[in-house]
Amino acid sequence: GQVEYEEGLTASTFTQKTSKDSGLTEHHLVVISELKPQSPYTLRILTNDKAGNLTTSSANSVVSGEVPRSLFQLFLSFFKKTFGWMGSWLQ
Repeated sequence: GQVEYEEGLTASTFTQKTSKDSGLTEHHLVVISELKPQSPYTLRILTNDKAGNLTTSSANSVVSGEVPRSLFQLFLSFFKKTFGWMGSWLQ
């Protein structure tokens, strides 16, 4: 998968992209560190299936925020939600 994004709430062209993750999986985690805090962005997701067919999501508008925790803490939180059995270990 890959994310295309552009600053602004109503972008129709996308000049910025994340690195492409060509792994065939249903879940991807993408961190876009280049976003300006508290700024509006329009983004969409691009993905290819096993046969190479491209699917593009509809555009979505978001407002970026400042990360209140370290990336390590964000990953731990993600894994805690994904693997509930790790809950007591991560506290």
